[in-house]
Amino acid sequence: MTNILLGLLSIIVAMMPQAALGPTATTPITQAAPQAQSASDFIYFGQWVWYSNLKGMGPMWGPPNADVVSDYGVLDLRGYSQASQAGTGTGYGLFAYETTQTHPHLIALLGSTPSTTPRVADLQSIEATLSLPRDTLSGDIATVAEYLLTEYAETGNTLRPRPVLALPSTGLKIGINGLLLVDRQYIRVTDEPKLVEAFQSDYRRRRLAGESLTTLKRFTGSKLREYGIPDHRDLLPPEYVDDDVSRPRTTKADDFTDDGGAADENLVNHTPQGTDAGDSWTRITGSAGDVQNINATGRAENQVTSRFVYRMNNALSSDAHFSEVTIGEVSGGGNILFGPTTRMNSGATEDLFEARSNTVVGEINILKCTAGSCSGIAGTSHTWSVPDTIKLEVDASGNHEAFINSVSKLTVTDNAFTGNVNGGITGRKTAGVGSFEDFKTEDLPSAVRRILVY
Repeated sequence: MTNILLGLLSIIVAMMPQAALGPTATTPITQAAPQAQSASDFIYFGQWVWYSNLKGMGPMWGPPNADVVSDYGVLDLRGYSQASQAGTGTGYGLFAYETTQTHPHLIALLGSTPSTTPRVADLQSIEATLSLPRDTLSGDIATVAEYLLTEYAETGNTLRPRPVLALPSTGLKIGINGLLLVDRQYIRVTDEPKLVEAFQSDYRRRRLAGESLTTLKRFTGSKLREYGIPDHRDLLPPEYVDDDVSRPRTTKADDFTDDGGAADENLVNHTPQGTDAGDSWTRITGSAGDVQNINATGRAENQVTSRFVYRMNNALSSDAHFSEVTIGEVSGGGNILFGPTTRMNSGATEDLFEARSNTVVGEINILKCTAGSCSGIAGTSHTWSVPDTIKLEVDASGNHEAFINSVSKLTVTDNAFTGNVNGGITGRKTAGVGSFEDFKTEDLPSAVRRILVY
């Protein structure tokens, strides 16, 4: 029977498409001519741009032309050390737009569909820029994106992006600006060790940082289900194999109602209220009085114009989770830039993802903030009419999806900050008053089915 199963598996494997990364011909490096758009996006290889104040969102990194276009998506090819440098250094990515673009930081137009094969000269330009050996890249855009975010990537995430992981439950998915570039419905035998390596790296970091064993046990439990591994001893680092495991699933919330404190109470002094209420909030970035008047108004009001970030102190079980919050009253004519955060660092470092409103410009954006240096990784137009509920969801592979009032608005892939299991809120405003209502952060249900491995 075993031989029969192996024989059938070899037939299935032979029928499956293989990533082509073999030698290619050489031609001079020149800019490719624009291709016709086919219900997709124009995808460029290019360099990040630093903006002193991008559409009222403050100083941050963004795609070329992010100051004049609304719809974009980015596959970030930078490591942590590059992304964390505010306004200095260089970094690259794959940038997707709905229309063709011209900008000195856009190096090559690769095409407009996942199946488009970029010109050899443009692939060689990417290789030279990223210090890859000649003829490393070939095939269509989907193949190139998969290579850059899996093989080129590194678990250490210092100089290269953290790898996007193929999961036994879902395979490998990589998306940009609503376009699913890679949708591999199977995993390879070589994918499974990468899951263990990524988990053990995160576990060691959190264990050495002094996180509670109760929290870490739930983290282990969530990954056992996501990875389809039955025994925690096959997943935990050898030196921590006796740490054990517990059942995952966590929900924490705050409806920002009266806890009996002072009328102008700040969020750091507020005790979360309502169903599944958390324990407390911590200010990561901000100043006194930035989010207050909770008990006077029955909501959390933003009172100052500087940026603020607050973390719900209760850790979730998994880095696959969502956070959502309702934007309440907006008055005074200012630009309100509020939203939920995910994959927050448990310490004082501002590592996180956020979905943020931009009420005056009329956009919603997904940002990645690395040691406080923020980068716009996705954006699209939206007309705001508060109250609006913003939800940001991230799965275990690093696929993010932003919703407004339960309607999907943005998707993008970025697997930074794995192992971070806290949610929160963030924002800033230019004038007037904005408020938060009904915050919630929760683990995503863990899938348990296993797909084909070869």
